[in-house]
Amino acid sequence: MLASVTSLYNIVFNETKLASYFGRFQYKLMDRYLVTGTLRRDGSSNFGKDYRWGTFPAFGLGWVITKESFMSDVTAINLLKLRGGWGKLGNQNVPLNNQSYASGKNAYLGGSILNEGTTISSQIDPTLSWEITEESSVGLDFEILNNRLKGTFDLYDKNTSNVILYTKPYMTSGLTDQSPAHVGEVSNKGYEISLRWDDKIGDNFSYWIGGNFSNNKNELTGLKDAILSPVVGGSLGNGQTTKLLDNTTIGQPLGSFYIYDYAGFDATNGKMLYYNATGDKVTQDALNANTDRKYVGSSLPKTNYGVTLGFNYKNFDFSVDGYGTGGAKVYNGKKAQRFAGENIEDAIATDFWTPNNLTASNPAPFNQVPVASTYYLESGDFFRINNITVGYKLPIQENNFISACRIYVNAINPFITQKFSGFSPELNGDGNPYGTQGVELDAYPTLRSFVIGANLKF
Repeated sequence: MLASVTSLYNIVFNETKLASYFGRFQYKLMDRYLVTGTLRRDGSSNFGKDYRWGTFPAFGLGWVITKESFMSDVTAINLLKLRGGWGKLGNQNVPLNNQSYASGKNAYLGGSILNEGTTISSQIDPTLSWEITEESSVGLDFEILNNRLKGTFDLYDKNTSNVILYTKPYMTSGLTDQSPAHVGEVSNKGYEISLRWDDKIGDNFSYWIGGNFSNNKNELTGLKDAILSPVVGGSLGNGQTTKLLDNTTIGQPLGSFYIYDYAGFDATNGKMLYYNATGDKVTQDALNANTDRKYVGSSLPKTNYGVTLGFNYKNFDFSVDGYGTGGAKVYNGKKAQRFAGENIEDAIATDFWTPNNLTASNPAPFNQVPVASTYYLESGDFFRINNITVGYKLPIQENNFISACRIYVNAINPFITQKFSGFSPELNGDGNPYGTQGVELDAYPTLRSFVIGANLKF
């Protein structure tokens, strides 16, 4: 008897499960010596049966120096606390530990007899397990001048020594597909600083000003004995790519651009020129994709910072905050190819090489797909005023239906200073440093908004 198939669906993604156990220990001695310890025990179905569980310890130490007797006469320092810590953290968001299955492997044996077959086309490391990041840090907290000035300083060193990356199979294995393995080593080192000043003048006026700054050095520090399957990304949609991760990336920050080095243009004809591997200036037709490209910076910023300030005067209040980044590179891909009359910057439309304009800033127009080069790479540094708010609390008499009313005007994203000639240097794209992050193709300008409103309390 045949049964009718009434519905059919495919399971595209494997189900994953995570189990976690967590414990914490805290101890304080004489309000000045602090000890904290944590222990995580996590298990993930992403890994093989014998490698699913990981143990991740961490501990922290603190010393409240201002509680010591030798600090009792130092009235200018209200709080001084030294801290340090060490810990491990696991990451299970890695490629699933499964093998590639290939069908349609046909061969003729014995003359004209066609033999069809299937095979496993990738190799799997049976010990594939958690990526583990180990971090050491030291920090200082302080409050001085009657708690008006507060600040923190942190120094950290993070290392992941078993990053999972795709590798090529050995030629003698007979396999063809890439497979994941623990081969990468990534380092993040840096510091973070934050300061804030709060003060009051008289009974009616109070104000504050604060800021923070962080610096991070990111680097692929090494690879174990393996040949990476290249990660090629940052597509421009015209056959060109801008990013590469392979064995040559050691010593470079993640998300690095890998493109040709622009050398200006020929003053006699306006054609774009590029440096090849030997330092000679050549046209793009003479470039070698295997030897002439170079690493020229990352889409990940090296520094992040922010500021905030404001005041309250009687019933008025005012606040403003902003943030910015430094050290990142962004790719202005939207000016790389002009075949269909898209919008372009005025500088490109009006200042290009012609026989009558030999000193132009831009090369002559051309009807050819351009190679990805530093001509389109720009600084991603910016500072943005994120929010400005002005408010006023209306005086309300008691026993009214409305017990409180505050009228405000809010400006969201009113100002930005940037070096990038495109719309906005904040180009997260798909969020992947080796995807479209840092590449502007069809970005839309960040909106500027002005809001008038009221907060009512009944």
